[in-house]
Amino acid sequence: MMKERIAAIFIGLIMLMSVVGFAGLYPSNLVNQNSQNEINIQLINYRELDSQEKSLVLQAGRVLIENFYSSDCQECLERNTVLINFANRYGNNLILEMVEGSVDGLKIVGREGDVIEIDTTIKLTEDDSSAEFL
Repeated sequence: MMKERIAAIFIGLIMLMSVVGFAGLYPSNLVNQNSQNEINIQLINYRELDSQEKSLVLQAGRVLIENFYSSDCQECLERNTVLINFANRYGNNLILEMVEGSVDGLKIVGREGDVIEIDTTIKLTEDDSSAEFL
C-alpha cells in the first residue's frame, strides 16, 4: 500500500514537472496579438479565468494549473500553500488559478490544451513540488 502511494506521488510529480518543463521551451511572456485582445493576467488568480484568458495563457506557452478547493478542507488549504510557493518559484512558466467552491480538484493544462488531472487524495509537500525536471 505504501509503495503504491509513493509510486503514485512519483508519477504525478513527473507529469507535473514534464508539463512545466515543456512550457519552458516556449516564450514565457504573454504576448497579445493586438491591443483589443490585451488582457492582464496575474501569476496567481483567485477566480476562474474565462476562456479568452485561458487561451492567451496557453498561446503564450505557459502551463495553466487549475486548483479547485473547499475552504473547510484543511488538506486543500495546505495544498494551496504548496502551489502558491511553486507558482512564485516557477512563475515564468505557468499561471495558477485558485477557485474556492464546493468541488475539490487539481488540473494541469498544457500548451496544446492537454489536461492532466492530479489525484487530490495525495498530499503534496514543498519537497514534492521541487522542479528538478525543469
